[in-house]
Amino acid sequence: MHRWFPVLFILALLSGCGKDAQEIRSIEDARNARIGVMTGSTGEELALQMFPEADIKSFDDVMDAVTAMMSGKLDAIVTAYPTALQVTKKHTAFRVLEEPLRNENTCIALRKGNPALLTTLNGIIDSLHQDGTLADMRRRWFKKDLSPYEERTLEVPTKGEVLKIGVTATREPMSFMDRDAAVSGFDGELARIIGRVLRRPVEFHNMKFMGLIPALQSAKIDLVITGMTATAERKRSVDFTKTYFENAQVMLVKTAAPHGDGKVRVLKDIDGKRVAVLSGSAGDLAARRRFRDSEFLVMENAADAAVALNTRKADAFIYDRSVLENIARQEPGLVILGEPVAKLEVAAALKKGNTALASELNEAIGAFTEDGTLAILRKKWIDGDGGSLQESNAGGRKGEAELRMGTCAALAPFSYHANGEITGLDIELARMIGNRLQKKSRLSTCRSEP
Repeated sequence: MHRWFPVLFILALLSGCGKDAQEIRSIEDARNARIGVMTGSTGEELALQMFPEADIKSFDDVMDAVTAMMSGKLDAIVTAYPTALQVTKKHTAFRVLEEPLRNENTCIALRKGNPALLTTLNGIIDSLHQDGTLADMRRRWFKKDLSPYEERTLEVPTKGEVLKIGVTATREPMSFMDRDAAVSGFDGELARIIGRVLRRPVEFHNMKFMGLIPALQSAKIDLVITGMTATAERKRSVDFTKTYFENAQVMLVKTAAPHGDGKVRVLKDIDGKRVAVLSGSAGDLAARRRFRDSEFLVMENAADAAVALNTRKADAFIYDRSVLENIARQEPGLVILGEPVAKLEVAAALKKGNTALASELNEAIGAFTEDGTLAILRKKWIDGDGGSLQESNAGGRKGEAELRMGTCAALAPFSYHANGEITGLDIELARMIGNRLQKKSRLSTCRSEP
């Protein structure tokens, strides 16, 4: 009843394993570091001034710099506090140095020569300061944990002269795209408030940060509301309102490893390290056989193991490559070592002595192998390449025989919870087997992973 032959691999933390990587504990340590900045930002200007001997690398999007630091190509990033806060919430391998590089004033930018609009906008900002709206927005949008944002529902006019707002919607929580592909965040809410006060529909124009001021000058947009600092140089090109957000440029660095450097580059580095495993899994057994001098941390599920890696409680996680690839896609700071730990076969398990059912299952899996169904399943769920197959028979027909199947829904992409349902490769395969055997599929789940 074999499907294919998964391979056990090691997932390890990339942080600190790039060429000539430095550990930055203070601003002074960054003098000769590799520092990432966003093109055209005040962070870029500041980094060039403060660190003339450093290797400054500019990126169109600050999140590209974050990815570069995850892969060991940077030692630090100079960016605005809101961006740094968001990165550290999602990637615990990073931290913000306590000392800010510079405090800044965030304002709305508008074209020169419109004093009436400038006066109106300043009046709106004054009012939002006085009635506590801006303070409440800061509380709701700048959370230090990953709890949901408390976003207000704001009805904006749909008729009238459109107010075109320029944003760079990659700077959560200031300005970002939500699940519905709408501009959200602190700045998104502020723009809608202004639209309501001015009784004008709001239209967002998402573009690269470097293109915002040229777009404003050419009248492609009316305002820039996206965490822009009112610098002396920018004031020569555009006008700025009063400050609506007190910001700071900070340095984002890698979290120091608590036990040595914790670096894992090849399999031989694992011995003596802290290895995360899932209790009783094939990865657990293979790891204990191969790495006898390691300390083993038994986890309940793969998500907990990923957290242990990111918080440096573990140096490596050993499990099936397909599961690790799914984790690595969501956590770019984690990397899969190229050398496998062990190879194994994955098959369906059933009660001893049930030869009739075993024969039926073998026949079904053999047919799925020959007609390419298993290959489609692999492309869809593991390679992420799409593909479609027949519908589930979960409902069944009255009087239909049952095929009861068990799973542990905590192993994406094989079996996991999504949108309130259990889904994944194993689930689709199980239902297809039920269809082929003309039996109603009944699924039950266990509490933890095998």
